[in-house]
Amino acid sequence: MRQMASAHASIAESYMTEPLCDDSDAENQCEQNIEQALQMQPENLDALQTRAQLRLLRQKDSEAKGLLT
Repeated sequence: MRQMASAHASIAESYMTEPLCDDSDAENQCEQNIEQALQMQPENLDALQTRAQLRLLRQKDSEAKGLLT
């Protein structure tokens, strides 16, 4: 489960970088993969860091800090 969760986190990260970030559904795909990762393993560090990174990109700094503490 840990490896699958980390794989979903990696896919989510891919949607935050070019060329996938330009896809019209990139943000949704990113969120879905993070959610799948956290459903598989709620304490997966890769998934939590990726979610925090997405929150930072959205300028939701307080949410990002909460995820990392």
